[in-house]
Amino acid sequence: MKKILLLLFVMIMTAGMAFAAPTFSGAEGYIAMPRVDAAHAGRFGLSLKYNFSGLITPAINIVPFSGFEIGLGWDLNVNGGMNPFLANVKFQFVKQAALGFMMEIPTASPQDFHGTIYLAWEELLSASGIVDSSATFAVGYTFNHGSDINFFVGIQRNLFIPMLYLVADFSNFPYRFQGFLPHADSGRGILNIGLRLVLAPWLSFDVAGLDLFDGNRSWMIGANFYVALWGGGNK
Repeated sequence: MKKILLLLFVMIMTAGMAFAAPTFSGAEGYIAMPRVDAAHAGRFGLSLKYNFSGLITPAINIVPFSGFEIGLGWDLNVNGGMNPFLANVKFQFVKQAALGFMMEIPTASPQDFHGTIYLAWEELLSASGIVDSSATFAVGYTFNHGSDINFFVGIQRNLFIPMLYLVADFSNFPYRFQGFLPHADSGRGILNIGLRLVLAPWLSFDVAGLDLFDGNRSWMIGANFYVALWGGGNK
């Protein structure tokens, strides 16, 4: 019995550390937007998402060295057609702040390159004794898309069940500007809300509503896998 309790305790503790998952662009983060924290050096993340508007998104994330993260993703249309390739690089230069660059790389004509540079900072939250909660705030600028000044907010909170988290992000721009993305109307902002169930340090599942402010909202389910290629730790 003691061994079982110890195993459950270890799983609960490590699950909290493994909270974040690759977003659509591969960045370690919430649903569509990145967070400040990068995983430990050598950790590889793989995510597979199904969007009920007709997209399947494989995304990967790797941390070559501490504080520096590379993410890649691609929205694949179930009914055909090409979307831009997505990439994200992020440098966590202090514990609570990071500088990142989200890229949209053309794969077909007449798509163009888009890039959004952003500065993000993170605040830890505490409510009812729960400290495994945080909020990320970011401001950025998108190149090759007018003169957009962009912002986003991401929130995660443990839901009194050690392995279950509420995740949400709000932005005034979509994670992708081109291609088939009917659920991301940025006219009133884009609100995504979901749940993340962390079963082990190497496995978690997501379910989320996308662009909930608009009538063309969609839904997403996903699975996230993690492995330490080198180094160690559960973050």
